Amino acid sequence: MATTRDLQREMEAAAVLRDQLKALGETDDGLARDMIEGETSLFEMIDALVAADGEDASTVEGLASYIKSLQERKSRIEARSETRRALLASALEIAGVTRHAAPAGTITRKAVAPKTIIIEESDIPTRFFVTPEPRLDKKALGDALKARQAAIDEAQNKFQGDELAAELAKVNSEFPPIAGAALSNGSQTVQIRR
Repeated sequence: MATTRDLQREMEAAAVLRDQLKALGETDDGLARDMIEGETSLFEMIDALVAADGEDASTVEGLASYIKSLQERKSRIEARSETRRALLASALEIAGVTRHAAPAGTITRKAVAPKTIIIEESDIPTRFFVTPEPRLDKKALGDALKARQAAIDEAQNKFQGDELAAELAKVNSEFPPIAGAALSNGSQTVQIRR
């Protein structure tokens, strides 16, 4: 049987909980409003909050599943679009055409800059990771790979034989190879304006 002291503590806890809910503006489904306005006991309030938390957890779980299915669908659509664009770029390249006005939009073939390809992330130097989480800074890595390739291309265009070997050694000292990453060869894509 509850003592007067226990009932007093329960009433104080219920009042504090009502005030906190009121301050937070927790009025979903009228739960907090009913608690605030009514003479609900502390344990009835706790029971209602536990039930509401269970409903929210189920909703969050359902939304996470739905978001995952939407993300998978988005990835499939993006892959399909990328394949379609590659086919269009190939067809335009074979035909020797750079621009075509179609009823659904104007398509233009254009070069794509080489992309950074991660071969083995654990081999990449730590300077290309950003903190606080160690996350790979793909922009810095790509910039370094492109700078190295530009220096190599410039040396190969200007020098031959022993001079080329010396210049490439200089490039390697200024722009050392980066383990675990490389540049793609670049490619063609299309731009469609509607």
